[in-house]
Amino acid sequence: MRQLTVEQVRLAVNTHLRYHSLPPPRRDEAFERELCQQFYYQTRNSRARKSHTKTRMKQYCRLGIDVDKITSCVAQPGKP
Repeated sequence: MRQLTVEQVRLAVNTHLRYHSLPPPRRDEAFERELCQQFYYQTRNSRARKSHTKTRMKQYCRLGIDVDKITSCVAQPGKP
């Protein structure tokens, strides 16, 4: 499993609080369902991020922008 977002932690805690008093088989089933959902969304988001990056790189290439040669606009620590 990859790093969790705050939202994923919240969903996991909510699942635990909602189902912790159930008998172990039903509780485990609910926990497993939540894990499957989180895995699905992590996978989907990873694929979307990769696709978006690929699309942007093609767009920049068509515009004649070499992303390896442009400078960052983000302020560096210790520099004005």
